[in-house]
Amino acid sequence: MSTAEWWDEARRVAEDSAERVRTLGRAKVDPTEAAAFVHRFLLRAGLIIALEPQRWLREPTGRPYWASLCEAPDVPYRFDQRLSLLFFSGLGQPSRRARQLVRSQIGDVPYLGTGLFDPDTFESDQTEGGAPAMIPEPVVEWIRSDGAARLATASLAGLATGSECWDSSEHVHDPECGRGDRLAEAALRIASASNGDDRLLVARLDGSLSGLDSDVLNVQTARFRIALIGLASQSGPEPVPLLDLRRTVRVGVAAKSGVSALVEGARVEFKAAFDWNPAKGQRSGDLQAGVLRTIAAFLNTEGGSLYIGVSDDGTVTGIEEELATLSDADPRDVFEGRIREALKNHVEPLPLHLVELRFIKEQSKEVIRIDVLPSPGITYFVRKGPDGRLQEDVCVRDGNRTLSLSGRARDQFVVRKSGG
Repeated sequence: MSTAEWWDEARRVAEDSAERVRTLGRAKVDPTEAAAFVHRFLLRAGLIIALEPQRWLREPTGRPYWASLCEAPDVPYRFDQRLSLLFFSGLGQPSRRARQLVRSQIGDVPYLGTGLFDPDTFESDQTEGGAPAMIPEPVVEWIRSDGAARLATASLAGLATGSECWDSSEHVHDPECGRGDRLAEAALRIASASNGDDRLLVARLDGSLSGLDSDVLNVQTARFRIALIGLASQSGPEPVPLLDLRRTVRVGVAAKSGVSALVEGARVEFKAAFDWNPAKGQRSGDLQAGVLRTIAAFLNTEGGSLYIGVSDDGTVTGIEEELATLSDADPRDVFEGRIREALKNHVEPLPLHLVELRFIKEQSKEVIRIDVLPSPGITYFVRKGPDGRLQEDVCVRDGNRTLSLSGRARDQFVVRKSGG
């Protein structure tokens, strides 16, 4: 069975069994949600099987991990409940101590990162006493049988070897990624060019790939294909956890032109609002802090463009609702004034000539574009900490993320930026 055939079979099994999903607390289940739920379980199980050669997952008696897991356990858990324990309390749990609490049921397992092993909203809604919605019995048997085990050879056969070059500035975005063929090919190139540096591999996968697709099962497949490459290509005794692939490949449709054809990256960032939270009908300091941190990070690195009124997936939402909260004859002037006042209060030194703000039209909606030039010196994002004291954060861009530096990394950045 080829890799493509395995992903297709996993999809077929999920779709065929969706109507048989049993839930806790819902009279009727949306078939799309149910299929996505089963599909995630299949892909998680396949990923665990494929990682068996890494020997990161260890059964206390030393027997082969997956074979031991599939046997009838001595504790009163159904097999799929035991898998839930493995996924959510084990592989998705960053605390080693917390993982030890379930060691008798799932053995010694590492933390593999966020996203793939976090309960989805559907799973969380169905949770009662730690047991999510039950997957149908035929699917349990398919996972336990040869059906899931075939991923171990089918998907690992394509892992790259050699030293194909990957330009660290390259970014691959696939606006209609399907099951992730193009993204998986790029991930293989990244793995090949990382030369055994597992942390570099994980960082490049996070910062260099992005994709969209309107089909949730395609999106899940693309995420797991990247995860399989990112984990199975590692060579260390313990895995470097993957960063959140839910932001790397997202459900959505890209526009063919304009702002939403752009992709978030080192020099592009989208924010749906400046500080207005429509769900709560009030202003949010956290939203404002996110905008200001991004601007400070652009100033500290290579500059960039921040769009307010555009969601993470490139959908243009506009700022009309936020403008409507400003009771003034010229709300745009007031809006710009509020942004610049926030910069004056929270960004030091004040970037007088480095920040340009414009109102633009996109898909008949109003958007703010903030263009930021890099600062020759160090810029600090100043805010109150949990103890009420002012703290000065040094923010930088790392791929499509904004990071606050601390410790030695902060010291090294300050020395380098200061010309030391």
